[in-house]
Amino acid sequence: MTIFAHLISTEYSLSEGYGKVSDYIKELKKQSIESGEENPSLIIADKFSMSAHIPFYKECMKEGIKPVFGLKVTIQGNDGGINHDLILVAKDEVGRQNINKLTTLSYQITVDKGYKLITQDQLEEHTDGLICLSGGYKNGLIEKSILKGDREKAIGLVKHLTDIYDGDFYLN
Repeated sequence: MTIFAHLISTEYSLSEGYGKVSDYIKELKKQSIESGEENPSLIIADKFSMSAHIPFYKECMKEGIKPVFGLKVTIQGNDGGINHDLILVAKDEVGRQNINKLTTLSYQITVDKGYKLITQDQLEEHTDGLICLSGGYKNGLIEKSILKGDREKAIGLVKHLTDIYDGDFYLN
């Protein structure tokens, strides 16, 4: 049973791409052999892009790595609030379909320089089959609240996301 999976963004990630799918998979395969890990998993979570999902899947299958599909999304701030990121990871086929839907919905709200957003309502309508990660220190609303000293807001956000994701919300 895998209890850990690496999370990556690839060259397909809009404005945040890093390495090539094949390079990540080769490196994970090498590390798995060296460490003796029997069932390695790799999560792909590009920003508003699923373009790497097919090559990612094919490469993972070829190398015996379990592919896990995700998506990094930016949520439009309510009432002029701060836009913030979350990372969504599919637990099953329903989750993968919800990632597809949210990607499509992101093209309805395009702001400066083609930047894609989804609304809080859209996010909350598509939670089935998904695990939610907080979005990290750079663009996560919880992390931003903590850094500003607004502990109550951060706690409220954690409770809300834990509730709407039925316990499948994690800080990253």
